Amino acid sequence: MLFRSGKINNSDEGAKVLYNRAARKNIVPAKFMIAVLYITDLSSDGIRMEGLEILKEAADAEHASANYILGRLYASSISEFYQKRKAQEYLNRAADSGHMNAQVTLGELYISGEFDDPGLKKAQNILKKASLSGLGEAQQVLANLYLTQKKFADALDWSIKAARQSRPGAFSIIVREMI
Repeated sequence: MLFRSGKINNSDEGAKVLYNRAARKNIVPAKFMIAVLYITDLSSDGIRMEGLEILKEAADAEHASANYILGRLYASSISEFYQKRKAQEYLNRAADSGHMNAQVTLGELYISGEFDDPGLKKAQNILKKASLSGLGEAQQVLANLYLTQKKFADALDWSIKAARQSRPGAFSIIVREMI
């Protein structure tokens, strides 16, 4: 099943050939790259599904970005792959491995109640981990969460940190708190 089609409509055929060769040798980052190329190929559903299977292989090999992309695919309600339980599983795996974008996405989905076990405390813990790593987006989301919880000092603190990371919405939180 793996790489049976060999068809991708992309301008850089040489890169695809190299990724395919490396992926066949079970080099996980190459599997990830070829899977992304396959999934984004709109010319064939078969190629896209093959890409999904390759991406799962990379995720099972603990490739954090593969887990993140799978989680995002499964979390998107407009995606043909939409499945909340799988989204939560893959995003948790990516977040647990330190993937900061996965931590933000997971935190936002917990805040929104998208998952069956909504948990603001869990969202707060996940977002704090990414925020402490210096990710401005996480700092801004955490500031907004604290603002909705009426924890103004914490909201202001994280807003300032996000503003230092050039997050545009962070300034509005600071201004609202100053007024």
